[in-house]
Amino acid sequence: MNKKVFYSSIIYRKMIFFKLFLYLIFVLLLIFLSIYYLKYKIFELISLILFMLPLLLLKRIMKFYTREVEITLNDESILFLIKQKDKSDENFEEIQLKNIKQYKVLFVNRRFVDTVFYLKGNKVLQYSFLKEIDNSNKIGGDTLIQNFQDLIKNYNERNITLPKIQLLPSFYASTFGFYSIFLLILLFTIAVILHIIYSIKTLPISLFLGGVIIMQLVLRRKNDLAFYKKNQ
Repeated sequence: MNKKVFYSSIIYRKMIFFKLFLYLIFVLLLIFLSIYYLKYKIFELISLILFMLPLLLLKRIMKFYTREVEITLNDESILFLIKQKDKSDENFEEIQLKNIKQYKVLFVNRRFVDTVFYLKGNKVLQYSFLKEIDNSNKIGGDTLIQNFQDLIKNYNERNITLPKIQLLPSFYASTFGFYSIFLLILLFTIAVILHIIYSIKTLPISLFLGGVIIMQLVLRRKNDLAFYKKNQ
């Protein structure tokens, strides 16, 4: 039996997003009250500080929700040993490859890469890994994902009589993602044409930023699609 053990770092990204979303709602409500009801400059200043606070503390927030993980890859399974902050508590999760129906790889941004396992029984497990880790004893998310890829590929080749574990495209690499980006490009083109027809001034900053965002989406689709075609 082949066995590989890796050390990496995972981050509870969804939990961060959910709590920041609730925090943002609270701050926006405070801003609303300070403008229309409280009407004191000090409350507006406090609201502005609270609004900027997550950006200033982003690294500390990420560190707080980051955990060390030991990952063992066997011919038939993937084992995750997640170490909690107090070091005395550990979460152990084992995924049998025979129970994986499909999986997906999400290149979230330059910081994170996610892998999502769709198991039998409609169970879904998602892990977010840090792409860059300042520790020579750990590997980054990209390297870890490649090892997952190799493990699943070997499993599919060995078990030709069993249903293959399928790689699903990300949103950007999917057909729905293609039509969504195409629609955005179409709407952006119409907006530019209308602006040129009804105004001779330079393009507003909103259209410029819209063009930059669309270019990033197109590049994201190109990269995700290349990954999907290479590994499907």
